[in-house]
Amino acid sequence: MARKAARAKKKRRPGRSKGSKNLHRQRVSLNPELQRIQGMLQAFLARIPGAVRIAYLALDGHFGHYPTVWVARQDNLYLIPKLRRDAALYEPFQGQQPRHGPHRKYGQKVGVHHMPEKDLKSNQTEDAGRTLI
Repeated sequence: MARKAARAKKKRRPGRSKGSKNLHRQRVSLNPELQRIQGMLQAFLARIPGAVRIAYLALDGHFGHYPTVWVARQDNLYLIPKLRRDAALYEPFQGQQPRHGPHRKYGQKVGVHHMPEKDLKSNQTEDAGRTLI
């Protein structure tokens, strides 16, 4: 009897339903850990208004998901998650796309220990004869 009931149900089409990937992600439920981090972050930013401009929030790779990005963007910060030591980074593909087959997304692999000069940026600024790092 259970078999007949299963056949009677309307069959779904295989694969992801249309529009399920493009959800409106305004509502975020924060776990207690992110609530604590958000409170500390807002208290810290309230103490240093105008003294130092903070643009980035660096957290462990455990926090590399949407709710953490939402917390950072609420305070106009960019999230920098720590990468795993075996993470592979690639340049965007530059070149002619093939006529047939999939379009290429990834270009040359980035060697983290041998970065090109164009990608290196200094984090030091000169302020009245002293170097701030």
